[in-house]
Amino acid sequence: MDWSKAKTILIISFLLFNIFLFLTIMLSDSEGVIQSDYIVYAEEYLRSKEITIDTKIPKNSPNTGKIIYTPREYDIDSIAKGVFDKEVSIPVGEDTFIIEMDRKSLELSDKELIIVDELSNAKNNFDSENKLEDLIFSYLKSLGYKKSDLTGGLIKTFSTSKEYEYTVKYRDALLFDLIINAEINNEGILTLSVPVWDIKKGNEKNELLSMYQILVMANLPSGSVIENVVFGYKQLFEGDLYGNPIWQVTLDSGRIIYYNAYTGEEIDNGIIE
Repeated sequence: MDWSKAKTILIISFLLFNIFLFLTIMLSDSEGVIQSDYIVYAEEYLRSKEITIDTKIPKNSPNTGKIIYTPREYDIDSIAKGVFDKEVSIPVGEDTFIIEMDRKSLELSDKELIIVDELSNAKNNFDSENKLEDLIFSYLKSLGYKKSDLTGGLIKTFSTSKEYEYTVKYRDALLFDLIINAEINNEGILTLSVPVWDIKKGNEKNELLSMYQILVMANLPSGSVIENVVFGYKQLFEGDLYGNPIWQVTLDSGRIIYYNAYTGEEIDNGIIE
């Protein structure tokens, strides 16, 4: 490709990009909802960059607030009695502890509660992924988690164990920082990790960028294929007590990208780039 042709393409792309930024403002109504006309222009712009959307883009509320992380209340005495089949002494006034008896254990840290327990029916049902998952959901129910508030499932299968992973939901939005991990081995031993944080609704609401606005500004590589888009919440910084509205984009390469839904900035491992 000669320089004059390349320069022409760059100029056209630059003009298209600025037109779409202008339309982002002009085609928004008073509540910030992007009109269908803008979606058409955005899709045309992405096609010009050879970026394919191979999924349904979810609709979002035009104004959404942050969520607030609060300590989750577990009945540790009851959990310990269920794990060890007897009452045990729980360290008083300790934020972290570990109790071990035979093959069972209970460990509390500032990030997670880890339970190692033996499930009577798991060994005989090890070859059934669905039955094992039913046992996990039953166990999680005893900890206060509803199946409808979780999304995920089996992620790895080995000859001697199976691993499951679930993300906690809040009103159909994913809480990317609240992950539950479960492993069951062929001896019927369950290793379960659950978050020690819960969430509550924040009061302040701000206008969100739509996924189409973010994709226009995202500067994704030419040829990218977007396989999945999910809305949720995520901490922007380690130890942050607030969950920020986030768009999660999964590419066909397996790469997962998080975007701040307020600003469009890309987030990497909780740190704004």
